Amino acid sequence: MIKWWKVVCIILLVYVHIAGLIVPLRQGVLSIDKLRCDAGEVCDISIKVYHGSYTDDEPIHAYLKFDTSYYLAASRVSAVSHNELQARFHIPDYLPSSAEAIYPSLLVSTDSDGAITLPRALSLAQGSETRQDLGAALWSKEGRPTLYAKEYLAFPYRNILVETLRCLYYHVPMWFAMMLLFGISAWQSLMILIKKDWHRSDRVYAMNAVGLVLGLLGIITGMVWAHNTWGKFWSWDIKQTTSAICLFMYAAYFFLYAGVRDEMQRVRLTSAYNLFCFSMMIPLLFLIPRMMDSLHPGNGGNPAFAQDDLDNTMRLVFYPAVIGYMLLSYWIADLYHRVIKLSREE
Repeated sequence: MIKWWKVVCIILLVYVHIAGLIVPLRQGVLSIDKLRCDAGEVCDISIKVYHGSYTDDEPIHAYLKFDTSYYLAASRVSAVSHNELQARFHIPDYLPSSAEAIYPSLLVSTDSDGAITLPRALSLAQGSETRQDLGAALWSKEGRPTLYAKEYLAFPYRNILVETLRCLYYHVPMWFAMMLLFGISAWQSLMILIKKDWHRSDRVYAMNAVGLVLGLLGIITGMVWAHNTWGKFWSWDIKQTTSAICLFMYAAYFFLYAGVRDEMQRVRLTSAYNLFCFSMMIPLLFLIPRMMDSLHPGNGGNPAFAQDDLDNTMRLVFYPAVIGYMLLSYWIADLYHRVIKLSREE
């Protein structure tokens, strides 16, 4: 008879793989062709948009936004194609800052599709003579625009990530599932050493074997994701490095298991070593990366699963993916444990 949690596992994973692949991404600014403009200059910018649907039949608005108060409206915006716009900005002679350069964000908005943005889109420079009061007045004369967001079911657009954002629903849940299995195996090892329950050794072996496979799949999917976002499969990022060390440690468990012939001694040694591996996994994956700069979310002051990384639409898929992969991993490990027991009985 199929247990209820196995049915839940199948339903969750079917849902995750369908929703994770077919839900579209929102519109977003892919790139612009200018990196710098000077004060007092007429700045023509070509804007490439992802999933755009722009036409000249509907008014298109574009703004440069600095700080939270200052906006500069484009004098003209035209649609070159559905995914490309041409905007002209008349940069005032002075900027609303005493700094020699500011880095405003670009906003594009229509009534039907809502607003999209590119943070710190370009550099605006001015000479050594600054008039912050005059610059503030020039930038404020258009007034703060009213911007709307189009409401529909879609994942957020994230610069650089774009469609690779969907890897989140597979890469991260694999690591969660791996940690679940390693945690169960550590508990079983502790019971072996405290209660002398030697029969638990097979379960430890099965949990670690499936957990290591999940870790390898997690690091491989992470490398593919890194190649698309950071430009390299392996960049010796601190999270990549400590994750690899963790997997090597658990791989050594199997060499130790195979290298000790006396069964009772093998159970004791591998149980003690397994507890050591689990105790080292915590600082390697969670503590050390947070103490150093990292490209990886959740490290070096970059919070994981914050609003910039995970919005409510993504949570509808991500959390079921974590639960589904955890249940699947335990299911596979339990089946492997049964195979080991049957092989012993033969």
